[in-house]
Amino acid sequence: MGAALACESGVRTACAANFSTIDTDEFDNSAPLIDYKWRDEVPVGKAIADHPLPNSVLQFTCAVYYCRENDGVMVIDVVRFGNCSAAATCNYVTVDASAKAGEHYTFASGRLEFEPEETLQSISIEIAKDDAWDATREFTVLLTQIEGAHAGSYLYKCRVKIINEDCWPTNKYEAMIKAGNIDAIPGPGLMWQFVKFLMRDRQLRTDTIKVLVLDQLKNLNFFLTTYLLLYMVDVVMVPEETKSRHLAEKTKGEEEDVFSLVPEVLIFPGDRQKTAMAVGLMYFVQYLFTHIANRRKCYLSIPGGVRKTLQKNLVQKFLDCKEEVRASIMTSDLIMAIVRDSSEVADIGFVKTLHMVCIVGKMMLALLFILAENRMAVLPVIVNPILLSIWCGVRAKTTGDAIDKKAEMQNHMIDKAGDIVANIRMIADFMLREVQADAFDRKIGAYLKVENDARSVLCTNISAGPWITVFSVSVYVALGATVVDGVGDGMLFGLRVGTVSLGAFIATVNLFKEIGTELHEIYAEAMEIQMCFCPLKAITRLMNSESDLDLRMSANRRRRSEGKERRLASRRSCSTAAGDPNEFAVDRVIIYMKDVIFSYETEIIKGMQNPVVRSVSQEFDQGQIYAFIGPPRQGKATLLRLLGQVMIPNQGEGGIFFPPHLRVLHVSRESTVLHDTFLENLLLGQSLQQVGGAERVRLVCKRVGYDEVTIESLLCRADLASPKSWSALFTHTDYARLCLARVFLMNPEVLVIHHPVMSFGAHCRIEMLKRLREHVSERGIGLPTGKHMRRPRTMFFSASFVNELDVADRVFYVASNSGLREIVDREELTTGLLAGTAEVKRDL
Repeated sequence: MGAALACESGVRTACAANFSTIDTDEFDNSAPLIDYKWRDEVPVGKAIADHPLPNSVLQFTCAVYYCRENDGVMVIDVVRFGNCSAAATCNYVTVDASAKAGEHYTFASGRLEFEPEETLQSISIEIAKDDAWDATREFTVLLTQIEGAHAGSYLYKCRVKIINEDCWPTNKYEAMIKAGNIDAIPGPGLMWQFVKFLMRDRQLRTDTIKVLVLDQLKNLNFFLTTYLLLYMVDVVMVPEETKSRHLAEKTKGEEEDVFSLVPEVLIFPGDRQKTAMAVGLMYFVQYLFTHIANRRKCYLSIPGGVRKTLQKNLVQKFLDCKEEVRASIMTSDLIMAIVRDSSEVADIGFVKTLHMVCIVGKMMLALLFILAENRMAVLPVIVNPILLSIWCGVRAKTTGDAIDKKAEMQNHMIDKAGDIVANIRMIADFMLREVQADAFDRKIGAYLKVENDARSVLCTNISAGPWITVFSVSVYVALGATVVDGVGDGMLFGLRVGTVSLGAFIATVNLFKEIGTELHEIYAEAMEIQMCFCPLKAITRLMNSESDLDLRMSANRRRRSEGKERRLASRRSCSTAAGDPNEFAVDRVIIYMKDVIFSYETEIIKGMQNPVVRSVSQEFDQGQIYAFIGPPRQGKATLLRLLGQVMIPNQGEGGIFFPPHLRVLHVSRESTVLHDTFLENLLLGQSLQQVGGAERVRLVCKRVGYDEVTIESLLCRADLASPKSWSALFTHTDYARLCLARVFLMNPEVLVIHHPVMSFGAHCRIEMLKRLREHVSERGIGLPTGKHMRRPRTMFFSASFVNELDVADRVFYVASNSGLREIVDREELTTGLLAGTAEVKRDL
């Protein structure tokens, strides 16, 4: 023991040395923790009238409830444990999270009154039903103003997850999506369904309408500019004698009476100068309004809101995927979908679609001008878009293939860069810097090649628009002179087509250029939208990834149903048997595995018949520590993941039962940190009140081996708030301490942890094992008295060293061919290890 403490002291000194540059004089333990926000209040049970508060706990039956949209109603149970001889009451209320009251569910609040010996009541909450896709939404239900019982320390609140079974973006292509045939979905149709999905959002819908309206102001600018030019040439600047002659000819009927929107009088009769000034002012004012409209668009949620919708739902969907599906998704695929594909679909696909609507409106105004002023020019306006549409359709597959290949090579390049960053230590240790740099260079070269190919395809695509425009203007200039008033006779190829004014001719030539520019822009926009079909399909594939929520919901409902039966049975047995008056009947309900079989999907696909976990059945009492040992790759980690509910057995492959009120925490072997402060890395979303206050945070940090200098520096110094400032000072062992501190602060009733002390030295390992034993024996570390009011703590872990088995109440040997076998004779185990003949020695 003395050696262990000496070693522990040495480690603390080494850890403090990393913070030696920090001024540590007179740390104040009451100093406020840096940048911390209080999130909620933990309710406290109160006595009714003058009656003492009984040994009774009021809380929800489980931490998370699941329901489908089409269930209509979600039933949530509130349970009372312990002494229920007196009455108890509490209030409840729903609180929005990602699910919003009135949109996804109906707000509910009320009061529950428990009569003496009544242990269970239910809350019914209506769930809204629709056929539109949503990521998994959730809301919270809180218990408040609890009287006649203690409030559950953690389950005074619960979360309700609403599972959506629709396809993204809509159910239009449901059959193709579920068949995995997403590539066969027509791109334009998928884009239209995506637009319909976005229009369900009230804010996006409102801002989209505003964008369309503001865009039309720009079109009015173009329309007014064209007519102002025509008015200046044909009315303001035409000589008076020419105007008189033209009016005389129209009066004699020598010229066809053509409808025109251009007034033939000066704005200020007899004063051309003032009229020209008025036209100039109108030109300035209409452009000012256009500028104001463009600025107003900058403050709308387009395209930022569209990106946010996609990015948030992509992350939410990834979190809800089945474990094996998440493992199959490359990191680069997800990152590029969030960063690149979402931006392309939002900034190019959706915004360009709105821009095309704007351009089509501009084309309609141009057509109105031509019909009013020069009908001969209608033919190119109609024919040119048809030619461009045909060309766009012909090039669709070539363009899609080029963009798809470019995105694939870019993903590979990003994936390689991420691989280098993640494994820099190994690369440096094995002197692979040059090898990896060359490998990355090859990835860049492959990407540049396909990028050049894609640019060549796009260059060929967009060249069609300018060529058609040049041809249209050339033909009109060559033939149109014969119909200009005063220049030609109005005959074209022997047919009389009438004459137009010089202003109309000039305006038409300018209009042809403008229309050509707009047609080219429409074509370019169409090609860019077409380029978005590939990233949109990639997002569709991710959004429709298979989740395990249905399995979790089924398992959750079985646990709740069976938990109710076993809780009542245990209560009846306790009422007829003498025992500790402070013991709760629910603490006697066992944990068990029954006929559990599990195979990974990759093995099933390859035709492997040997499951990793084969027909495992075992019962576990609450309040004990269970150690698992066994050969490598024989199912220890899989078994712990199943116990930790990371993976759920399929229907018909056995079951695992935990009393539903027990919170289960699964902790993997790897120690990871969030890009946040040290305190937030400890609390992981909990409030200080939930974990027992700032003093308990300090106490837990001290118990896992951090020295006081380090604790106060990390918790109170603003200059160490950045993750880069504190994580760089940490050793591998410090990260392992952080992992254990998180566990103790979260204080789960069931802890499932892989190799908890592998990163510690031999003597320090003994101290950490004692901390784990303390967590189980005291039902939490650093908590106030009243241990009997807390539920027993149970721990499952995989052992790395033989001395870890000393802390375990029971030891199990795991092998795929023999299942789960308890090692009862510890002496035999130790003897075998010392002799070097036991199979377990090889395993440990």
